[in-house]
Amino acid sequence: MNAWLSEIFIAAQGEGPLVGERHLFLRFCGCHRQCAYCDTPLERVDAVRIESEPGSGRFERVPNPLSPERLAELVQRLDPEKNCRHVSVTGGEPLLQAEFLASFFPLLKRDGRRIYLETAGDLPEAFRQVAQWVDVVAMDVKLPSVTG
Repeated sequence: MNAWLSEIFIAAQGEGPLVGERHLFLRFCGCHRQCAYCDTPLERVDAVRIESEPGSGRFERVPNPLSPERLAELVQRLDPEKNCRHVSVTGGEPLLQAEFLASFFPLLKRDGRRIYLETAGDLPEAFRQVAQWVDVVAMDVKLPSVTG
């Protein structure tokens, strides 16, 4: 099982309970919502944009989709010293790729990483597949007024 991502980068968490902390972000492609304010591609993209050095503004492109092992390798390469407090799994809606996450999250946990999942919270069956590995859930409930 492989996954489709749009970006991998390091930045300060801008929202939720851990705002201001340094996180490594994994932005997954795809969403079943169409929020008016969304800044993430809804469709799959050919390549993942990966920050080559934190804060540099330089990115490389790696072909999609990625295997769990390849993504874990990229996380390790970008943050080998584990300076980021959490790996922030965001999207789109990452739970649309729950089977992948159920294979990937154990690799992160074995590497001593903490998982911060950003989700709309409306896919409970998908969440059940990954809940045992998630440290923090930032649930952003989507109102009909923003999803159309």
